[in-house]
Amino acid sequence: MARLGDETEALRAVERALTAFDFARPRSERPWTAFFGASRLGSMTVSAYTTLRHREATAAADSLLTSLSPMENKVRAIVLSDLTINAAQTNDYDRATALIADAIELTTRTETTLAKQRLLALAATLPSTSNGGPTSVLRDQIMSTLRR
Repeated sequence: MARLGDETEALRAVERALTAFDFARPRSERPWTAFFGASRLGSMTVSAYTTLRHREATAAADSLLTSLSPMENKVRAIVLSDLTINAAQTNDYDRATALIADAIELTTRTETTLAKQRLLALAATLPSTSNGGPTSVLRDQIMSTLRR
């Protein structure tokens, strides 16, 4: 729903998912549901908020990042990518530039395809300028490391 631009339905879906998760026991149910933990749901929530350019995107991402265990680096890569995208979408290029190095490093180290796809999609939307402005620097940094 977020990708379709339906904010009301996307937020309603997030709320329903959070409520359903409160009652779920993924580790004791079907074997294929064990991977769907709180961090995965949090990552999907951040992604929906980022897509919607929702005012709570950064707060949700920051909260999720502090709750992640040191072993959850793929989720961390996705969330850092979403934070970078959110910063770029709101023209906060100082924040985007501060986040991008960690997002790229984790994305490449953990081979997180979803984070790589999102960062490359961001780079494709950024104009390439000859004056080396912040959008160009961000775009070039993404392209030079992830386009291999």
